[in-house]
Amino acid sequence: MKYKCYLKLDTLAYTSWMKDMSEVLATLGDAAPPSTPEEINTMVQAMLAIFSKAWDTHANVVNVTHNSKKWWNGLCACTLTQYWSSRLQEDWAEFWHTMHAMKRSFFDQRKDISIKKARPWDLASWVKQCQLPSYKAMSFRGQPCNDIDSLWGALDGTYNAANGRPVDLSILDVVLSLPPREWSPFSMLEMTQALHVCSSTLAPGPDHVTWWMLKHLSANPCIASLFLGLAEACIWVGHWLAHFKESLSVIILKLGKASYSTPKLFRLIMLLNTFSKLVEKMLSH
Repeated sequence: MKYKCYLKLDTLAYTSWMKDMSEVLATLGDAAPPSTPEEINTMVQAMLAIFSKAWDTHANVVNVTHNSKKWWNGLCACTLTQYWSSRLQEDWAEFWHTMHAMKRSFFDQRKDISIKKARPWDLASWVKQCQLPSYKAMSFRGQPCNDIDSLWGALDGTYNAANGRPVDLSILDVVLSLPPREWSPFSMLEMTQALHVCSSTLAPGPDHVTWWMLKHLSANPCIASLFLGLAEACIWVGHWLAHFKESLSVIILKLGKASYSTPKLFRLIMLLNTFSKLVEKMLSH
């Protein structure tokens, strides 16, 4: 069993979370733009505190077990608790009908997959990639990885193998330097266009802020000015925040392999905080 925090879209908790963040972030937008690295760090820490407090207040904590079902919701849990308290046949019938209705509603929505994609086999689990047997452990340098420490050592030794090696930068001497150009400040249109091309379904970073949230928050002129002023301050001051470098590492399988017994058969994905990726997109444009 493990615990997981999440916020589901189009729910009252999600709406309350967005409302709380919008109200507090709007007050930060009235402040003067930061002009020193210390002021930038202070403003970002204030934003992080707002995100964290709103997340801790409204996020739902669920127990994830091998019996967890996607169609299970609070109404099912409520009727089941009522039956456990009374042990009456009527309460059991109420729980069974509620569970049946939730299943029907969930799988009616899943039925759209076969209608939109014209691929009914997407609904069948037996046609998908088979999971590896639990008894096949990953091995690294001839030793099996049977615990978390050995597994972490294998992954760290594979993906950070070049860490600490000297780098010869003389190869950059042959690259011609272009003449410096005058910096053009970020515009609201550039930030809007950078947000528009980003998918709202991408996974967030450690701060749990998604592209959809940034789009929703940027609709407020005060918050949009706050984001724009912070991005501009990072360029003028020449300070790249440590918050922009924080990330989550997700390890996924490389498809089409006969076995997955070595770390090289996995792919590492880095999930940066979304606001840092927004500034990078504006800068690269």
